[in-house]
Amino acid sequence: MPQLNPQNQSKTVTNVQENKLFRERLMDRFKPTQFVRVINLDDEPFQWQWMPDDGEEEMMDTDGLMRQVSGRKAFTNGYREQIDGNEQKWVINPGDSEVLLGSNAYLMIEGLYKKLVAKDKINQSPDQEATKARNFNWNDGKQQEEWIDKIFLGVEDPRFNEPARATEATSKTRN
Repeated sequence: MPQLNPQNQSKTVTNVQENKLFRERLMDRFKPTQFVRVINLDDEPFQWQWMPDDGEEEMMDTDGLMRQVSGRKAFTNGYREQIDGNEQKWVINPGDSEVLLGSNAYLMIEGLYKKLVAKDKINQSPDQEATKARNFNWNDGKQQEEWIDKIFLGVEDPRFNEPARATEATSKTRN
């Protein structure tokens, strides 16, 4: 086949690294200890579960053979009851934005990304046979970056228990 204008062919250059883990993409943007603002782009509430860094404690017995982890959901000795752990359940309603700790945001962003990609794929062929498998391709680097850009709104600097500036100013003028 004859080639037309080989010099004028446009080349698309991408700087998206395809073999990068989703979590690494997030860690490039913010640290687990930073506060970040995220938004739920879905049309239904998004729920997830998160274990805070200080939510579990790991101990070794004296001979070093047995490792015990406390703080997780567990059963009693007779397996008759379950003891609650320190896991936290979170929800963000559709269209709402929220400030989260970075380690919590890692879970939220990745979970919401996978949910939205799956919903898009299902909507493309809603009447697919039940015996036919779907491929959601959660490993597409370009798609990951695009969704992260939409869900992650930026790093925040919240002020906790800080006295209001107006009350400080009024107390100085009274003296």
